[in-house]
Amino acid sequence: MTVSLKNTSGRLKVIVLAHETFCAARGQCGCDVPAGRGARRTPRSLTLATGMTATGLDEAVLALPEVRRALQRGEITVEREVPAPPRTPTGLRRRRGAGRHSPAQEEAR
Repeated sequence: MTVSLKNTSGRLKVIVLAHETFCAARGQCGCDVPAGRGARRTPRSLTLATGMTATGLDEAVLALPEVRRALQRGEITVEREVPAPPRTPTGLRRRRGAGRHSPAQEEAR
């Protein structure tokens, strides 16, 4: 499930997606590994301008202590995003009259 975070603090918020907490809670690493630096991981970050909402974030972001503190202080708000129900392909639905022949086609038979 994904979540949305909205910055209500009135100032810029930068949240470091620390490998030890974010990636561990997520179950897979989301860090950058730039070329030339060996296997050293560089954690990503999330920047929220005043009043900005970041959508589609992994629920693991709620495991970060920095996010929990900001939620307690009222500096950010969180909203869980419910996934949209799967759509049935329109080509699989049978249209009314599908499979029937027109009178002209019946005469040709």
